[in-house]
Amino acid sequence: MKTKSNFLIYVFFVMISLTLVSCFESEPTDEEKSQVYNGHKKADNQFTVSNPDSATYYKLGDTLKVPLVFPMDVTVTGSPYLTISLGGTSRTATFVTPAVDSETIEFEYTVQASDLDLDGVDLPPSITLNGGSIVYRTEYDANTDLIDTSISNLRVDGIVPTVSSITAPTNGTYTYLQNIYLSLNFSENVYVNGVPRISFDLAGATKYFTYYQGNGTTTLDFVYQVQGGTYDNDGIVIGSTIDFNGGKGIRDIAGNILSTTISPPATGSVIVNGDAPVIQSVKAPTNKKYGIGNTLSFDVTFNEAVTVSGAPRIQLTVGAATLYADYASGTGTTKLTFDYTVSPGENDSDGIAVVSPLQLNLGSIKDAGGRDAILTFTAPNTQYVFVDGDVPLAPTFSAILPESPSNKTDPIIQGTTEAYATVRLYSDACSTLVATKTASSLGSFTFSLSGLSVGSYNYYGQVTDLAGNVSGCTAGPLNYVVYAMPSGIGWFQSTSSTNGVDLNLTTEYSLDWSTLSRFDYNYFSHSTTTNSEKIKVKVAGHYLLSLNLPLFDTGSGQRVGAEAKVYVNGAVLEEGVSSSSYIRFTSGHEESSGQLNIMLSNLSVNDEIEVKVEAISSITGQVNVLEAASLYLEYMKIGESLFYAKATDVTGGTDINVATNNELQWTAVLKDSASYAHSNVAAPETITFAASGDYMVYVNLPMTSAVQRASTKIRVYLNGSPISGAQGKQGYIRALDNHFNASAHWAGLITGVASTDVLTIKTEVAGEAGTVTVRAAKKATLLMRKVDTTENILALNGTTVEAGTNWNQSSNSAVQWSAQDVNDVTNYTHSTSVNNHEIQIETAGDYLVYYSNSLTSTAQRANVRSQIYVNGSPVSGAITSSNYIRAGSAHVESSALMMYYLKDLSVNDIVTMEIIKEAITGTVTADDNAKILFWYKPY
Repeated sequence: MKTKSNFLIYVFFVMISLTLVSCFESEPTDEEKSQVYNGHKKADNQFTVSNPDSATYYKLGDTLKVPLVFPMDVTVTGSPYLTISLGGTSRTATFVTPAVDSETIEFEYTVQASDLDLDGVDLPPSITLNGGSIVYRTEYDANTDLIDTSISNLRVDGIVPTVSSITAPTNGTYTYLQNIYLSLNFSENVYVNGVPRISFDLAGATKYFTYYQGNGTTTLDFVYQVQGGTYDNDGIVIGSTIDFNGGKGIRDIAGNILSTTISPPATGSVIVNGDAPVIQSVKAPTNKKYGIGNTLSFDVTFNEAVTVSGAPRIQLTVGAATLYADYASGTGTTKLTFDYTVSPGENDSDGIAVVSPLQLNLGSIKDAGGRDAILTFTAPNTQYVFVDGDVPLAPTFSAILPESPSNKTDPIIQGTTEAYATVRLYSDACSTLVATKTASSLGSFTFSLSGLSVGSYNYYGQVTDLAGNVSGCTAGPLNYVVYAMPSGIGWFQSTSSTNGVDLNLTTEYSLDWSTLSRFDYNYFSHSTTTNSEKIKVKVAGHYLLSLNLPLFDTGSGQRVGAEAKVYVNGAVLEEGVSSSSYIRFTSGHEESSGQLNIMLSNLSVNDEIEVKVEAISSITGQVNVLEAASLYLEYMKIGESLFYAKATDVTGGTDINVATNNELQWTAVLKDSASYAHSNVAAPETITFAASGDYMVYVNLPMTSAVQRASTKIRVYLNGSPISGAQGKQGYIRALDNHFNASAHWAGLITGVASTDVLTIKTEVAGEAGTVTVRAAKKATLLMRKVDTTENILALNGTTVEAGTNWNQSSNSAVQWSAQDVNDVTNYTHSTSVNNHEIQIETAGDYLVYYSNSLTSTAQRANVRSQIYVNGSPVSGAITSSNYIRAGSAHVESSALMMYYLKDLSVNDIVTMEIIKEAITGTVTADDNAKILFWYKPY
């Protein structure tokens, strides 16, 4: 049976049933009655308790009723009761329903203030009769035992929630539309019905904190928003009553209602000023980076006009430093301006911070009524307001392309600085502006110059970073020299290999062309700092290569030297090799030279040229470059009437050290048929001129032999007669200490060639007899080019020096040029009789010089050095010292060859070729003309 409070307790009493035999009508015996009616016989004669379907709460003052229903009418006498357990405390539920012949009797209990049972009420095992009775028909006692004694879903809570504490509003002054918060903390979770509120006194007016959150928790929050026109200078006073405001109050889960009385906290420092001036907004400076001397302005807007005295300020956090924006202007208006000026060393790369409140700094901010302004504000977003108080470094010039010096008049300057900085390029110490660029996000910048003329240029740099900070000027200038360079010519010098200064090594190393690099930028690419051993061509075609390699023995080995070989794209060429630098290192013979003049045919764009050197014998000892090695490259223009051929044999066979049948047999690689007639099959030793004129001829002969002191020379013949001075006799082979290789070279001008004239190159014995062959994997080469000698060329010859016929002088003596083959008087002045050793330059510029001599002697180990002098001073590296004469085993003659590029000669410069004794004292004379060729190369 369900009570009003939805708690059902069903109690079943033992129904007394008599087992009567239908045929008998007599009463049961007393024993049978006892067994049945006293409940000792059947289980269903006892009470049963059922739990309610859901948890049910009884709060303070609620009456808990326990109805018991019997299977038939019972009569109750006296005051029976039930002893119930609430949270371990025994309580008595008293009998309240007078029962006479009724099936239901009730017990009840009123919840007290201390009652608390949240896990179910426990019932006694039986009804306590307390001297009374419960009987059927007034004659049989009812069974008072209960089978179920726990009601788990019954909850009893007689404890009313209380306010355990109050969190008062934070002390301070609250201004217009600011919220004031008040919190009540309870002894247990509470539930709100309606919108309760708590009153407070605000300068005599009643205002309310209104509930806004916390339902179901132990804390309820209340809020009041300051309105205009309100003012309380001595603190608000909170009331002592909670106003349920038409709602049903604040209750716990059982429904116990909270008392409305509270103990208000002290709020004498909670000031309300709804009439004081307030800051409506603070406007930050524009998002960007600010540098030294830049001003960051902050606009502070109030809700009414204010008057400023003193020096209020706004606190800033710049990096880790506390700085201030000082009051600047705006008194008497609603907007005040505060300024902060960046000083050196102040930095903030992730955005400054603005700190509330505004600081009076012993000043004041008041409205017209004299009320102090409220100084708190919402800080503006300044995460992109950066401060850079560092002066940037001057820009770094990382490269100028091409490298200086160069003939390129539109170089590119590259460098680095701060990202996005403005870079200014000056032609002096940062006063004359040339150009301006903005650096990339990585700080790189590029200036493309143009229109430069020949001369030296100095460039300086200065940067302004994004914050406006200006660097100093670069400490030193970036120098760029523009030189004039004839079209298609390159000139390079070296003093060592990529491995160092010693060239007498068994491993090949490339000559390092970092000493001097002058070239036409349109035809060549080269760096003196990066891969300086390589020279790259930029125009496909044929190129003349002339090498001059003067060497000296440092004093550590006999029979030493170095040979040079040409490589293209890492592959060695078969076009000859320079192996003429044998140094005996006795009798004072410490110097020698290597020469090579070949054509690099059919080069492609970006082909790379290298010259590699290695020892010519097995003797160890250091061999260094004498002053400077030189390399001349010239693009062979289309229409130059070229002939280029290679050879390995002579008409008599492979032995080139013979007296007859010794013409080299040429296989043409390149032939201009308009100027030459030649067959690779029929008489390949002859080249017939198809056009009359003057021709430059370059011959190289690499050789090898096991014959001691063998030497094979080359000689140029025209129509069967030797051409004066056209001999190459540097090919001395000692055939000891693995010195089995040598080479012979000649280059010079042949003039007055007639059509149908026939040219041959003979090899002749110049030392011991015996077999000498062209070196394996190498080939002799012959290059001819038709030359217009009507301009630019001076060709001279002679056999004596100033000191006489002996070329082996102990002091300098200039070669006397007693005969002229060609003289362009526009560019040269020369006399064959007066000061005939002097060549005067009449046109400023560059001159290519080829020199050769042919000498003989009986002085053992004699050698002559020849060197170009300009205005009495030696030209570094313009040396040849390959005139070594053993004067034994029939080796009594030798020759020298030199190519050199005289750059930047001036008008009236005097050029001489000076000779001097290099080895043993003795007489050395010319057995053929010495020749010198000057070839002016106009820009």
